[in-house]
Amino acid sequence: MVSDSLHKAVYASASLSGGGANQNLRDGILNFQASLHQAHTFHSFQFYYGANVAAGNYHVSRNNHYDGSGSGPETLLTNRGNKFFGGAGAFAGADLVIPFRSGSEWRVFGVETNYQREFGDYQHFRLKLPDSAATAITRDNYFHTVGFTTNVIKKFRKSGNSFGYKAGLYFSTSRTRRFDSYNGRYVYPTYFSNTLHLTRQQVTGYVQLNAGSYAFNFQTGVNIRLNK
Repeated sequence: MVSDSLHKAVYASASLSGGGANQNLRDGILNFQASLHQAHTFHSFQFYYGANVAAGNYHVSRNNHYDGSGSGPETLLTNRGNKFFGGAGAFAGADLVIPFRSGSEWRVFGVETNYQREFGDYQHFRLKLPDSAATAITRDNYFHTVGFTTNVIKKFRKSGNSFGYKAGLYFSTSRTRRFDSYNGRYVYPTYFSNTLHLTRQQVTGYVQLNAGSYAFNFQTGVNIRLNK
């Protein structure tokens, strides 16, 4: 924060998320991520950059089906079950900051970007799906987003701890092809993120809810500042 004595810091982070995806959130997702990033803070501006890795499981539900042109639901997939996925990537962001005399601050407007390269069973599974198997399929082996955020942080004078709420709206530049009324055209997923975070000394814990195109998840994690 602007009120901290440090103006440059290195952080290590780990998070675990779980949720649902696909139509009616039938498919289950479990994901672990770890990252390392560096942040720079000035009086009214801050920026950060880092890299991360991820590994998890995507469970293709046996209840997947869609209503086809026939008289009843058609089977969507034959190769159901657990699909391992992994990824690695980089991220960066910047914020315009309004600091307050109390030590609190409002990061009024932020821009973030995140690029992830994917590998594993789940990506291979999507590549093999025929167009007729689902109404929307993402076959790219990368995922890139651009987000716009705002973050209000209250700093407590006696303890030096801080508590905040961050909201973000994110847009993907990665394509998802839809085969229903879109007639094979590409669409770009979006999602909305809500985060509550609490910092005590060098440790920040957080909980997050994300909701977007064909997906919903809950995430919790911890960021640890490595330099004092």
